[in-house]
Amino acid sequence: KACAGDASKIDKCGEEECPGIVYEYETSVGGCRGGDSPLENAGKTFYSDTSCKARCNSDSTCTGFVPGDDWCETYSSVGASGDGRSAFTCHMKKLKEVGTTCYVGDGVTYRGFVTESKSGHVCQQWSSQSPNTHVYTQEKYPNNGLQENYCRNPDGDDSPWCYTVDGPRFEYCDIPQCDVDKGIVYEYETSVGGCRGGDSPLENAGKTFYSDTSCKARCNSDSTCTGFVPGDDWCETYSSVGASGDGRSDFTCHMKKGAL
Repeated sequence: KACAGDASKIDKCGEEECPGIVYEYETSVGGCRGGDSPLENAGKTFYSDTSCKARCNSDSTCTGFVPGDDWCETYSSVGASGDGRSAFTCHMKKLKEVGTTCYVGDGVTYRGFVTESKSGHVCQQWSSQSPNTHVYTQEKYPNNGLQENYCRNPDGDDSPWCYTVDGPRFEYCDIPQCDVDKGIVYEYETSVGGCRGGDSPLENAGKTFYSDTSCKARCNSDSTCTGFVPGDDWCETYSSVGASGDGRSDFTCHMKKGAL
């Protein structure tokens, strides 16, 4: 957020809640599509099981799911809804219960509605380049929830923030961190290669690919995540307990201690 901007930083995506809550869901006909992060079918991840509701209850980046007979899909786009196909039912977390009052980790997935900084300065619209020019627009970073002038953390800073219209260039916002997440900082053990194997080796140890660099934050707030592989402008998460690096020197596998 220096005056020259932070064009080198990659956006982060998803939405959050305080983990451990059993959520109510609103249903609509069809697969979940659209919302504030419509790319990649609203952040769809496919699973060859029927555990997606449980995943969504414990996953801070999950906004909804579609159940199937022997499969299911989770989604990460806030505001998605069914696309009308009668063979499917979209289940979306009720927005009033989705992390609008606190944030998890560093707040990259915060989707609340605070519009002023901690000193009371009014936040600048993310779509505006006045009075502060910047790179963080909804068009350029469609998965960051950059609507209106809500406090967000698109660059992986310490907590949600905003540019201000009547104060300093930017300032952090007065938003509490979710109590259940305080003090939880996972340690990771590294090995050479992409994470493979473990007790759930199928689909490359439960690999999910993301076009950003937010996988450590996802893994810290996701109880189903056992590890991640970072990249320059991408990353992957894994769900197989006991996975380890497959030896390829271009990658490093980071596994949660206790998930090995």
